[in-house]
Amino acid sequence: MDKTLKQIIPMECPICHKFYFSELTEEDIQILNLSPNTTQCNMCGWYYDLEQLANPSLTNQSNKMSLNQYRIWYENKIHKNPTWEFYQNQIGKPTPHKCPVCKKHKFPDELSYEICPICGWEDTGLENEPDDKPGPNMMSYNERLKYYTHQKLLNPKYKWLNEK
Repeated sequence: MDKTLKQIIPMECPICHKFYFSELTEEDIQILNLSPNTTQCNMCGWYYDLEQLANPSLTNQSNKMSLNQYRIWYENKIHKNPTWEFYQNQIGKPTPHKCPVCKKHKFPDELSYEICPICGWEDTGLENEPDDKPGPNMMSYNERLKYYTHQKLLNPKYKWLNEK
């Protein structure tokens, strides 16, 4: 599909009426690789689909369920839990984990973006890319590990928080 030819017609989500689909920008299309059939409502999870909007019984499009079936499914979700939101349900419960550098501090969730008070590592997930720097003034995982190890050799009670 040529993403530059097919745009979103701005509209309210036909399922939950709590989300507004707006036009895709150049950045949405080229950088984020979005297209109308990959644009999804954060509140109910319905994928934008004009064909289903025109024919509410149509199945196996961007959404496997028809528009009519999706409405019933969503209404049942809301009936069971009035505060249910698709996006919040997708991200799941927080997963606490130890700092990959000092192995002492516990971050509350994956990619919390918190800074470890012991070694100074920012929880960005970049330990999986050990030489990548998260920002221009920050250290890579390997640099932070080397720095922290060196500081611990100089002072076994070293804490990054004390540097501030």
